[in-house]
Amino acid sequence: MLAQDLMTKSPVTVNEQSSVKHAVELMVRHGISGLPVVNDEGVTSGMLTEGDILKRSELNRALVVPDNPDDDFYRSYVQAHATMVADCMSRDLASVPPSASLAQVVGLMRNKGVKRLPVIDNGTLVGIVSRKDVFKAITPSRENVASGGDALRLALSTRLRSELGIDLGTFDLRINGSLAEISGNPFSEYQRKAMRVVAESISGLSGIKIAN
Repeated sequence: MLAQDLMTKSPVTVNEQSSVKHAVELMVRHGISGLPVVNDEGVTSGMLTEGDILKRSELNRALVVPDNPDDDFYRSYVQAHATMVADCMSRDLASVPPSASLAQVVGLMRNKGVKRLPVIDNGTLVGIVSRKDVFKAITPSRENVASGGDALRLALSTRLRSELGIDLGTFDLRINGSLAEISGNPFSEYQRKAMRVVAESISGLSGIKIAN
């Protein structure tokens, strides 16, 4: 699955020159926790997130002025008090192309510690992928397979071999109605759990019985 399959198309955006108040109103109105920020040329220049908003002076105690204020202090002051999106947003933009795989999307989210990624195609914002979109993509779905014991046996044995490296030749697999019965080889606790997960994802199987 690719980013273009996961993304929300035509995402809500906010202009750099908009007020923070307007940006917050957009977030509340659309039920979202982050906005891609675009400049006057329509180029995505950053993100304004709920994390940025939570740094606002309205929600925190006043900054304590250090004995020797440095640029980090002044930067924090601007972000906490400025009224314009351009001064409060995060400019370290992490994004993905439409062709990015699900694994690449998740990897970038983890590495950057972000909850959403703009999807940019040749410099144009075409969508946004959030953690919610990722969760929807990994929601387990049961496979559609042919009915009948032979078809179910083939589906299960193929999955066990390709996904777990467990070859049919090392055990006996029988289908009794909708129940898979496996015997003839001692399996570890985690092998049993993994095999059960595979069986539960196959339509037509109600469960699996493993006897060592």
